[in-house]
Amino acid sequence: MPTLTPRENYLRAVRRQEPVWVPFYLGFTPGALAKFREATGREDYAEFFRFPWRWISPTGRDDEARPGEEAYEPYYAGVDRPAGSRIDGFGVLRVPGSMYHFVKMVHPLRNAASVAEVEAYPWPPLPPEYTEAEIAAMRSRTDAVKAEGRAVLGPAGAIFEHAWSLRGLDNMLADLAVGNEVSDAILDWFTERSRRCAVACARIGCDTIDAGDDVGMQDRMMMAPDLWRRAIKPRASRVFAAAREVKPDLHITYHSDGYIEPIIPDLIEIGVDIINPVQPECMDQARIKRLYGDRLCLERCIGTQTVLPFGSGEEIDAQVKWTIDVLGAGGGLILGPTHSIEPDVPWKNIVAFYRAVLKHGGYDRYPGEMPVLS
Repeated sequence: MPTLTPRENYLRAVRRQEPVWVPFYLGFTPGALAKFREATGREDYAEFFRFPWRWISPTGRDDEARPGEEAYEPYYAGVDRPAGSRIDGFGVLRVPGSMYHFVKMVHPLRNAASVAEVEAYPWPPLPPEYTEAEIAAMRSRTDAVKAEGRAVLGPAGAIFEHAWSLRGLDNMLADLAVGNEVSDAILDWFTERSRRCAVACARIGCDTIDAGDDVGMQDRMMMAPDLWRRAIKPRASRVFAAAREVKPDLHITYHSDGYIEPIIPDLIEIGVDIINPVQPECMDQARIKRLYGDRLCLERCIGTQTVLPFGSGEEIDAQVKWTIDVLGAGGGLILGPTHSIEPDVPWKNIVAFYRAVLKHGGYDRYPGEMPVLS
């Protein structure tokens, strides 16, 4: 086989063909990133680990109409705001928790009782409908990354997660269960935002877009599958169809932590071809591969709740080998931890994971030199 570029090899894996080497990914929480910096003296871990893709987001326009924090102050009258609290770009008050991932949210539309209140909310501007000239300028960045032999990934964004951050999760789930135009209006706004992001990514030539919502818990879904099919599936379908209309060969990644097996056939039906992360603590990975491996690429798959923080080097090596041999059989695997590496993962285990990937993932055939990690 002729030498492949990292992009070509990545696309082979995504298309469920045999890659020459198994693409892999690592992400770090701030505490784990500090360990990487100390051990390597480097900042850019994507470049250090030779990731086969780069992220490119369509650039926004300067917009003086974007609301400042003061626009959201009326929504937090009387709310305690400890030091370090901030209002994010959607107007959600974020209060620091005990550690990373434990941020608390105060939801600005928690008390909204009508669609009129949703319409009156100080929404940030939607992504623009870019002109051809703007797309051409952004596409030059995409083309440059591809010319370097890397794939291009872009964001489509979340719908349900962003919507409930404004409404409150309990409120949102109750609204969806009984029917409420308030939550429908919020979901529709984020659907349009995702549609515009996805279409822009397709227009600038991204190979893959990342979409999805956390709708799974440890052993069940966050909502009944039929409720997801009624409330979320049609909205996600509109986003994906709009992007594929622009770029039919666009690949679509759908992210959800936890148990989501009941909706996997639905995701395939609406165009998803990469599922992320396939947590081993929540789903039978071999079963998912057996049932859907001819239609889905499985992404990540190494448990960050179990083997990565608590396993020995030998156990991590064995898990990586099993994942490559079983889930990567015939292609269709992008390897990595199922979530960003947490601060409790020992550095030696990160090293063990990386060395196992090189050992079992075909990196003796990689067209270049992989870094040494100690």
